[in-house]
Amino acid sequence: MTNPTHHQTDDRVLDEQIKAALQADSNSSFTGQVATIIEELSQTFSGQHRVLLLWSVGKLFGAAVILIVSIYQFFQQDTMMALIAYASLAIICVIAEATIFLTIWISIQNNNRQRDTKRLELQVALLNDRLLPLITKE
Repeated sequence: MTNPTHHQTDDRVLDEQIKAALQADSNSSFTGQVATIIEELSQTFSGQHRVLLLWSVGKLFGAAVILIVSIYQFFQQDTMMALIAYASLAIICVIAEATIFLTIWISIQNNNRQRDTKRLELQVALLNDRLLPLITKE
């Protein structure tokens, strides 16, 4: 029979390793956060739906250009009808940009969730390999 304090020591060491890893993730520097964002974007745009996401980014920039032009034209107009038209166009562009941004953000979050699930599966498999000899000894 194995010593129960030995298992408790292993559990404490494992807990400390998990806490240290979580603390390292939460205390990352600004440059580390920027690198993480760049990595997330590159993974998102190299995934299964990369063509659609790149097309969405093109639409995002197109909507931004139209938004800038419509705001400029809004202040150049003299008639109420033209003011309403350019204001409506600006509102539609803002809504389109928000929608496209949310679509890309959801895709990034989905990729992060899949990556974290794969990491968790790997850690469970490694933990299973570590615990299997302990279970078979008893």
